[in-house]
Amino acid sequence: MRRAAIALAALSLSAASQAGRWVEVSRGTFNVPPEVLVSIEASLPAEIARATTARGHDAIPWGDYLDQYRGVTLGDEKTVEIHGSCAPPPADFNLRGFFLDEAALDGGECFFTVNYSIATKRYTKVAFHGYA
Repeated sequence: MRRAAIALAALSLSAASQAGRWVEVSRGTFNVPPEVLVSIEASLPAEIARATTARGHDAIPWGDYLDQYRGVTLGDEKTVEIHGSCAPPPADFNLRGFFLDEAALDGGECFFTVNYSIATKRYTKVAFHGYA
């Protein structure tokens, strides 16, 4: 049963990745397990909407975001670093080599970064780029 769930999660993630919505960025310290990404995909929209409205702004429709991620180890903790962008990338931008939001200096809630702890299943360090 667990293997079937993991296989289904991998297929779901694969379909999302092919749609260009989730892109793994290079230079991670570990490969993020598919079931963790499925969990993040299910919970991240509410986390970002909550953080956006807490700042007094309207949430951007989630389908407009491109999500980039990589597995990083912070101290002894495995964490998923996630960067979101609602701006379309330039045609020649290397989405697997660089985070799109690192090329932007502002953008309000259009650009965000957040960390997800695999051990605690909690988000930390939700940050938005702000406004010029």
